[in-house]
Amino acid sequence: MSKACKAITNLFLLSLSALTIGGCAGLQTKREIEEKKAPDEREILFDRAQQAAKGGDYNTAESLYFRITREPGGPADSLYDNSLWNLAAQYEKTDQPEKALLALDELGKRRSSVISKSHIQFAQIKNHYRVTNYYQARDVRADVDNDYKSQLISRSDLFDALYYTTTLYYDRHILDELVFLGDIQKYFFYIMESDFAPENEKLTELLIFYYDGFLKALDNKHLSQDVKRQVVVSLLDQLRKFDRYKIDGDKKNPLTIGRFSEYSDNQQKKLTEWLTNDK
Repeated sequence: MSKACKAITNLFLLSLSALTIGGCAGLQTKREIEEKKAPDEREILFDRAQQAAKGGDYNTAESLYFRITREPGGPADSLYDNSLWNLAAQYEKTDQPEKALLALDELGKRRSSVISKSHIQFAQIKNHYRVTNYYQARDVRADVDNDYKSQLISRSDLFDALYYTTTLYYDRHILDELVFLGDIQKYFFYIMESDFAPENEKLTELLIFYYDGFLKALDNKHLSQDVKRQVVVSLLDQLRKFDRYKIDGDKKNPLTIGRFSEYSDNQQKKLTEWLTNDK
């Protein structure tokens, strides 16, 4: 074989070897990437639970969340914490506040890094009211007060907790929910009176939305006249409670505090007329 042919042959073999090595390296890298991206069993269970809950299949969702929460993977197990939080939210939505509190209590012990303490506290307060545990609710509220005074809860944390965890259902616990709203509306006031925009406007809208829900309940044919009367009396109490907060607040933020004050005054007149006509 001539020197030229040998050189060409060697060059071909070297090129083939390089392609083979490069190809193997490429396959290995791809395999490693796929292994890193592949979700583990608990992640798959969590996704399935989320989809089931979203579709209203709460029994399936509960079963899947339970499988994840059999044992935490450690102090920083986000899947475990999120599963407990979602279980609590599901129990609350399906009128099982006792179970919601069990999940929230377990979550509160963990000092979760993915579910804030203030979110857990406000969810606990609401569900304590829904099972008429008024003393326990006020104990948790006292903890919130201490945390807020100690600046352990920022305005941003407080806003998120109020905006995302105070959902009302206007169900058979409607009177307890109304007292709950009156009990926590001072925290709404803290944000509403501040210059923390647009959060102050959002909470003003949310508080009005919540009170409107109770006013609409007066048209509910399934509520007895006696319950409606209790709702009206409690509504007046809660709205007047807000009036006591606004003494200094309307000077700080007349746009938000003033708007709710005008709303409150109008509703109190209507509610007083309702009581007069009901006699």
